[in-house]
Amino acid sequence: MVGALIPESGNALPPGRIQNTCEAQHYVLPGVRGRLRLLGGMVRVNRPWLLFIGLLRALAGMFATAAFGLVSSDIWRVTL
Repeated sequence: MVGALIPESGNALPPGRIQNTCEAQHYVLPGVRGRLRLLGGMVRVNRPWLLFIGLLRALAGMFATAAFGLVSSDIWRVTL
């Protein structure tokens, strides 16, 4: 099985295999700075601010419902 996965010539790749290049390794920084850069990249790629923008309508509806509950006398009577 291993012989089928390892190519006989040094440059040939088996079908469907991706060549692992070391070009991106110079972007990795050791220590705290590298970890912060990795974390910042993960946050930037996931774009969490789009989730906040998408939830603004739901948040506005929640505040409108809460405001209606505070000013409506019927709601206050039900709670007593």
